[in-house]
Amino acid sequence: MQTMSIGETFKAAAGVFFALSATGCGLPEALAQDSAAEEWTRVLTAQPRSPAAGDTAAERQVWQRPDGREVVVAVRQPHPPAGAPRITIGAGPGDRRADIERAIGQLRDAGGGTLSFEPGLYRIGSTAGDGQGAPLVLANLSDVTLDGNGATLEFEAWGDGLRIANVRRLAVRGVTVRHRRLPILLGRIERSGDVTRLIMPGTPGSESADNLIIHQATVYDPASSTYPADGQRLLFGTGGLALRRHPAGGYVASGTLASLPDDTSVMVKLTYYLGAGIRISDRLSQPLSEDVTIEDVTVATSSGTGIAASNMGRGLAILDSHIGPAPGEPPSIGYDGIHVTSAAGDILIRNTTITGTGDDAINLAGRIERVAAVPPSRRLAMEQADGRLRAGHRIAMFDAGMRFLGHGAVVAVAVDQDGTRVVQLDRAPASDAVALVRNMELLVDRYAVIGNRISSCECHGVLAQGPNGLIADNAFLDLRYNAMRLLSSAAWLEGAGAHQVIVRGNSIARTGGEWKRGLLWGAISIYGEAGAGAGGHMLTAESIVNADILVEGNRIAGVEDGCIAVANSARVTLRANECSDYWRRWTATETLKDWARIGHPIERARALAAYASGETEGIWIDPLTTVDVRQDPR
Repeated sequence: MQTMSIGETFKAAAGVFFALSATGCGLPEALAQDSAAEEWTRVLTAQPRSPAAGDTAAERQVWQRPDGREVVVAVRQPHPPAGAPRITIGAGPGDRRADIERAIGQLRDAGGGTLSFEPGLYRIGSTAGDGQGAPLVLANLSDVTLDGNGATLEFEAWGDGLRIANVRRLAVRGVTVRHRRLPILLGRIERSGDVTRLIMPGTPGSESADNLIIHQATVYDPASSTYPADGQRLLFGTGGLALRRHPAGGYVASGTLASLPDDTSVMVKLTYYLGAGIRISDRLSQPLSEDVTIEDVTVATSSGTGIAASNMGRGLAILDSHIGPAPGEPPSIGYDGIHVTSAAGDILIRNTTITGTGDDAINLAGRIERVAAVPPSRRLAMEQADGRLRAGHRIAMFDAGMRFLGHGAVVAVAVDQDGTRVVQLDRAPASDAVALVRNMELLVDRYAVIGNRISSCECHGVLAQGPNGLIADNAFLDLRYNAMRLLSSAAWLEGAGAHQVIVRGNSIARTGGEWKRGLLWGAISIYGEAGAGAGGHMLTAESIVNADILVEGNRIAGVEDGCIAVANSARVTLRANECSDYWRRWTATETLKDWARIGHPIERARALAAYASGETEGIWIDPLTTVDVRQDPR
């Protein structure tokens, strides 16, 4: 373990503040007496067993959560009717869209069956002929299996590949999904006189055009397939950065791209969250999808996310699959590996490898909606026109600091003349301070992330933002950012908070640091984000966001930040975790910056001094926003 030379200085200096910090701000006492937070935890964690728990043929995962109650995640498998058809399609030249869609229609009419592909390549063209692409749609199916047998579905243009909507008991097995055009290219910066060029050898397709739009450029080491800790990440947003071709080859670099040093290798993204290799996106006017299994599937390239669940009911199993390039190949997934935006729960991700992705390898999110106003009577005026809230849904209401204010049921949803979406409730809101709403029907409840390998990505590893979870026996290696976050974020409008969650037996090595100000970060970080302040400062929540968490038997080595960080949480147990070679990016200057960036240095003086001296062995427990955090002996 690295002992910081300034640690003892901090420890001695902290004595100056102890008399002042003894009076403190009273926040821990207030948090401990927060009955509303206790009520939210009770409501949130009330259903640890899947509605499909009794189906012995389902894919299942069973464990005991921290309070001893049994959690069951279950995803039912297809059970086609007697005599259901088995349709076989052979590989061949040309666009195979029409043949595949015809077979899907036959299975829909039959009420189930199997679509079997012979091994080979199947090209899927765009329907409009405009190069914009169109997905293969698996909609309104029940008890259907798509059996790939090693076949590859190659989509002509970027966007969604397979799109699943309003299905029951659907399985996709043994298939590779990819785009013909790569969404990520490797290049290098070359300076000659006053001109800086971006050189991308062998760029295919439209990248040979006179103009090129890029959305991101990140310093990348192709020899090790890693991202240097001090390397820049340049973001150009939705509109991107337009580059013009240089007569001598490559493109003229401009803006911040031109500031990169000569001979810098970069990874360049040509798309911005454009589709997913496989997406589940239900029509809200129909019953939501249930029980989707993706097994032995490879998503080799994606112009957006690898696998996305934008909107669905319960039951998603991703098993024995691979998201990302083949070994030794450059990054190929533009953004998240797996992202669950809105789902009722029962998420099982097991024995899957994720590599070469961006942002988050796995994000189990759930939605938060902002409230624009609280009109008189039993109504809420919503900030955005998100249609997921529907009559009959239960909601939970919170203030801007993420404090629980109460719950209710949606009676009706209407749009006013000015376009504002107004939600009619069965009761008056508990307070005029309602600022955030969570849909209780779509909380991403019950999930297990087990035995996966996440490596060599420009990403965080796992974001767990819901209740009744298990994250166990996963390996995290060579990530640009930290390995695990247990949280809810009002800034990103995601999550319900991690409640009754176990993090056990994971291996974390050579993960990067998080530079956002407002928290002392760890390879495993547990916190709540209420918003974004000036200058990129993160505003942590003013309440308990996570509760009843066990972090046990994890092995952490060679990480840029600390090992474990806990804030905005109650009843957390840290037991038998091994931590070595942490704080790899810390210098005296960085330590002082991190001390200052979290605020209230006087009230936190003792804890900061112990942490900075190495006394806590890389574990940060925020004394102002945590209640009942225990460190058990090994």
